[in-house]
Amino acid sequence: MNKIIIFLLRVIATIVPARKKIIFQSFPDLTGNSKKMYDLCIQNKLYLQYELIWFVSEGQDISSLKERYAHTSFIEMKNTVTNKIKRNIEQLQAKYLLFDNGFLLKLNKRTTSFYLQHGTPLKDVKDIYQEDFQCDYVISATDYTDHLYLTHIDNNNKKALGFPRNDDLFSADQSQKDYVASIFEGFDQQSKLVVWLPTLRHDVSGRNDLVDEQDSFSVVNIDFIEKLNAFLKDNNTFILIKPHPIQDLTKFNDVNTSNIKVILDTDLFQQQLELHHLLGCSDALITDYSSIYFDYLLLNKPVAFTHGDKGNYKLGFLYDNLDELLAGAIINTNEQFFQFLISIVDDVDDYAEQRAKVNKLFNTYQDGKATERVYNFILSK
Repeated sequence: MNKIIIFLLRVIATIVPARKKIIFQSFPDLTGNSKKMYDLCIQNKLYLQYELIWFVSEGQDISSLKERYAHTSFIEMKNTVTNKIKRNIEQLQAKYLLFDNGFLLKLNKRTTSFYLQHGTPLKDVKDIYQEDFQCDYVISATDYTDHLYLTHIDNNNKKALGFPRNDDLFSADQSQKDYVASIFEGFDQQSKLVVWLPTLRHDVSGRNDLVDEQDSFSVVNIDFIEKLNAFLKDNNTFILIKPHPIQDLTKFNDVNTSNIKVILDTDLFQQQLELHHLLGCSDALITDYSSIYFDYLLLNKPVAFTHGDKGNYKLGFLYDNLDELLAGAIINTNEQFFQFLISIVDDVDDYAEQRAKVNKLFNTYQDGKATERVYNFILSK
């Protein structure tokens, strides 16, 4: 049924001109690279020339979104025939499609579609990008990786302009620090902030990215948290843990302590903040197999990798020389976890030179102006 509808719409598209509509999509809703492009459209009053439309997840409070975001239409992505037809009609008429996580089908040859991506992959994602994943242009931070997983898209259509979301790394201000202080009692100008971003292992639908069941934290477990929190209190250091957007959160239930807090995308959305705002005012990053590592290189701040379950990770990795690209401490034990934190407290950084070298490979531009570059490129098409 859906294929028939799409076929009919494409036939109609041969005589329907693209209208002045821009459709945005992201996951989570209104975040990341798509949101940065939308914000600049609003700032430049592009709504006077184009209709701005967001496709958002089913269940979103559309009335609240309209109150917060003027000059914008919102359409829920429901799994019904009538809703799909409604969205397809909008896609049929759109001048531009901008998406960074998921895929918006191009139905009109007069439409120009841009895959903004949601990070430079570290994990092996080749199986995700098959021949049916099509777009006119792919925006990336570097051309070092695109040939590894976007092989069916012409190289001329891959543009290493930088990820717009990374501009937020350079714009940290007092408001973000005030937000952190509102989470942690005792957080002050001398405090150290470490952001911990474990990648997806178990999602809410039951998907498991580990060969064998293991703790979502990879290295530590809940029993370790009390000891960790005591160390943090003694050293005026705080850890913010931000799980993956679709991570099963049951393993995070007992993590919150005085110096360790879990924040979710919903928390950031309520504060009108992005994760990269918090990264910009952090002192260090702990991650594992997340693409956020390549973004964080722009700050040239310390990074550590929890790889206690590396051999148990199903997806594998995109790079044969992965060990050479990870410019930071590898954490496989609780003791190594503490050693990394001690280096942060003592301002010891043994990887700055290596990070700078890797950064040149994975971030062609390092100027915090990606949003403007991508915006100008899109409107030139």
